[in-house]
Amino acid sequence: MSRTLGMLEWCAGWRMVRKFARMRSVVVAIAACCVLSVAVLAGEYESAKSVILMIGDGMGTGQIEAARWTLVGEDGLLAMDHLAVQSGWSRTSDIDGSVTDSAAAATAMATGQKTMNGRLSVSLTNDSLVTILEMARLRGKSVGLVTTVPLVHATPAAFAAHAPNRDKFLSIAVQLIEAGVDVLFGGGAQYLLQFRETCECGWSGWRADRRDLVVEAQLLGYTFICNQEGLASLDTDSVDRVLGVFANAEMLRPLVPTLAEMTTAAINILSRDPDGFFLMIEGGLIDWVSHYNQADAAIELTIGFDRAIDVALDYTRGAGDTLLIVTADHDTGGMQAYHDERDTSREDGPFFTPGGSPFFVDWLHTDHTNADVPVRAEGPFAALLSGTYENTRIFDVMVTSFGFGTGNQDSAFTE
Repeated sequence: MSRTLGMLEWCAGWRMVRKFARMRSVVVAIAACCVLSVAVLAGEYESAKSVILMIGDGMGTGQIEAARWTLVGEDGLLAMDHLAVQSGWSRTSDIDGSVTDSAAAATAMATGQKTMNGRLSVSLTNDSLVTILEMARLRGKSVGLVTTVPLVHATPAAFAAHAPNRDKFLSIAVQLIEAGVDVLFGGGAQYLLQFRETCECGWSGWRADRRDLVVEAQLLGYTFICNQEGLASLDTDSVDRVLGVFANAEMLRPLVPTLAEMTTAAINILSRDPDGFFLMIEGGLIDWVSHYNQADAAIELTIGFDRAIDVALDYTRGAGDTLLIVTADHDTGGMQAYHDERDTSREDGPFFTPGGSPFFVDWLHTDHTNADVPVRAEGPFAALLSGTYENTRIFDVMVTSFGFGTGNQDSAFTE
């Protein structure tokens, strides 16, 4: 009954009022609240103790389809195809309707507010916007960020740092180390180490401010690792904070460690917290190779991302109290897969299904597109991610599933 009352209060709140005011129908608003309340009574919605958000950077429908055809065939299913909710679509444009970059898109998902390209979790007046990671941490949950690109790059940084310019990597690195993120896995050692200083794995620093952020992190209680051996030997049953930096810049293909291995370790560490956790996992290199129209690499990396999804989905179904969301920040390149060779200037292939059937890939261009991207979900409140909506809704659903209230007050469900 307390969950029902909580949902009724949420329906009566300003967020739902704003949504349905645009419909100019009080009757519709009342009906929607009643539907949600009945769903609560029926047990459809349970609060989430943990949330895992997985973002395939630049992963549009073309990358997914080509990966599916390569790995399991045209009629097969990827791990992401097994999530309970398959019907979500996110609109990705930035605040002024322009084709988004990763900073604006990540800010929308992390804070529930759209901003301009280039900004990390700050408003148009440079005010910091509270992120879902920060909300979780303030409520005693463990938090983590995992990526295959430098940790200071847009998508991971937007969840734990604030900057009017996404390219201020050195200052963003300081914010990440000082933000209290329990698990940090990715690349970007050069932004943590002093100029010409090297760590045990040979990564060399760029910092000219005489700060060694690896040492500072260790003083804050982090265990530092920098290769697959370090990850494999990590005692995930006892370690509380880990900084894993596996490349000087972005991680190189083939990924070592794999995204699935990093995901496994991160979940094993964070899930020990009885209060739950928030974890963002990014397949960041999908975007990078798609900018160069490298179809083979985009397929390989999307498959690797899907294997990490398999790890997260297995945990989600075993835990029973975790919301898992799989999406992209935007599409890159307008990739499309098809069977008959077209002999276009950007065509690549042939590639082959497991049964030996050939297919080809073509690209629209080398930039981001404004295409809607798929959203898949499973767990508490996952049903709210069906339909088509602004990317800010992902934040709204995470906040609602956690029971955190409204977060940043200019964020609202938009359909």
